[in-house]
Amino acid sequence: MPDSEPDFRAFLSGFAENLSARPPLELYGREAETAQVLQALASPLKGRVVLVGPARVGKTAVAHAAAHALARGQCPPELRGKEIWHFSPGSLPGLGQAGQWQAALEHLLQGWAAHPEIILFIEDLPRAARLPTGGVDDEGARNVDVAMLLAAGLKRQSGLCLAEAEGNLWRRFAEAYPDYGRLFLPIQVSEPEPQAASQIITRAAEDLGVLNGLSVPAEAIEQAIDLSERYLLDRAQPGKALDLVRDALAVARRAAPGAAGAGLTAADVIERFGEQSGLPRMLLDDSVPFDEAEVRRLFKSRVLAQEQAVEAIIQVLSLLRARVNNPLRPMGVLLFLGPTGVGKTELARTLAEYLYGDRDRLVRFNMGDFTDPYQVSALFGAPYANDVNQRRGLITTRLAGRPFAVIVLDEFEKAHPAIYFRFLQLFDEGLLVNGNDETLNLRNAILILTSNFGAHLVEHGRLGFAPTETFEMREKRVIAETERYFTPEFMNRMDAVCI
Repeated sequence: MPDSEPDFRAFLSGFAENLSARPPLELYGREAETAQVLQALASPLKGRVVLVGPARVGKTAVAHAAAHALARGQCPPELRGKEIWHFSPGSLPGLGQAGQWQAALEHLLQGWAAHPEIILFIEDLPRAARLPTGGVDDEGARNVDVAMLLAAGLKRQSGLCLAEAEGNLWRRFAEAYPDYGRLFLPIQVSEPEPQAASQIITRAAEDLGVLNGLSVPAEAIEQAIDLSERYLLDRAQPGKALDLVRDALAVARRAAPGAAGAGLTAADVIERFGEQSGLPRMLLDDSVPFDEAEVRRLFKSRVLAQEQAVEAIIQVLSLLRARVNNPLRPMGVLLFLGPTGVGKTELARTLAEYLYGDRDRLVRFNMGDFTDPYQVSALFGAPYANDVNQRRGLITTRLAGRPFAVIVLDEFEKAHPAIYFRFLQLFDEGLLVNGNDETLNLRNAILILTSNFGAHLVEHGRLGFAPTETFEMREKRVIAETERYFTPEFMNRMDAVCI
């Protein structure tokens, strides 16, 4: 039998939180979604709801609003006296220890069945499919994953349940585990229109300012919206702008504790975002001039006699500065052709130093290590691997925590064709969906592909350069041969090809 009520609640509070007992939070513009959640939970035909939407769009805020509506009794009669308890699959007791997590999950399900007043709210539900459970069972077989066991428990029990998931992850999760598609009613939480988002952010930012004892003027809010729209492309409004305001307020409050009339400024927001991203103020603040001549001198002093490549980088930086780059692609995709030792990698390191103040903010992959077709999964992730890092792949693991980076794909021509064909979508859209169903955003990265392909052709005399042939003639012939090797579709995704 399940434990008595005090014991079960003590067990539950060890990894979950009673949202209905929290102080109420202001709800900004999500009243319709909250009403839908309450109606669906009260429905005798469903009672299971999943909030689906992009990261930071406000899914958890809707769940909090529903919990506070229950606490105030502003809900359908069927939900009176009920509470919403929030937990993540990763917080379940005993994970990583064979046999223990199953017992803890069964204990949770039995206690939940005995307490119909409790509504479980599962954060990031698709994560249940990828949790490390450790070990093997008594018969030597691998453990059944958490998602399968949880689905079986949900089918046995009649308790009310709320969950949340990102859109693409939910779709793939429901395809892999069809029971969830039948158990849960999806409610979309979409990103608000720009004007509505601005109003939500303004109201929430003003309340955050009151909590921190600082005023938040309109220019600081506008700056947070602008920076988050330009660079935080893997998250949605209003959450991504509010995250930036919240972080900037925390820093400003520590810098000026108790200062009368103190307020957050647009400069504070820019400075805080610059610290987080490492991007130079030149790209963040329109009032800071972009001295193209000075930048050109910097690069030419580090890498000699490579004017064409330096000009290509200057062009990328100028487009970024002028905001005329395509925000739905990487910041730049450059192909450097030339023999070993002429400065291709050094130029990439100089770019990393200029953008981020650190030459080591460069992530390099030696593509000569990926000559076999099966190594596609090593780079991009193996969906059916047991180890989470193998499912995520080397690109994701090495770029973890580095949304802003210079990525060098060295000796790209040595990679298997199946690998560089996989890169086509990445160069075109700036997004990578790995084997762990995670979306990696590389739209804030500059990718530099290096190759000694042209030098290799010259060395073997295939082009038969004449002594009177000009550099421009040689360049055209090398690029023509490179295009035949990599295909025109591949070359068209390069912002510049430099010899």
